[in-house]
Amino acid sequence: MPTSSSWPRTYLNWKRVLLLSLKCVYFMLAVKFSQKCLAMSIKSRLAQGQRQGVQQRSQRRGVALT
Repeated sequence: MPTSSSWPRTYLNWKRVLLLSLKCVYFMLAVKFSQKCLAMSIKSRLAQGQRQGVQQRSQRRGVALT
C-alpha cells in the first residue's frame, strides 16, 4: 500500500507527463500545418509560373503571326 507522501509526487509526475505529451502533439500539429502551407505555396508558385509561360508563348506566337 503506498504511503500518503508518495501520492502527490505521483500525481505531479503524471501531470508533467500529460503536459509534455500535449506539447509534443501541439508541436507535431504545428509542423504538419507548416509543411502543408509550404507545399501549397510551392504548388501555387509552380502553377503561376506555368500560367506565365503559357501567356509568354501565346504572346510570342501572336507576334510571330503578325
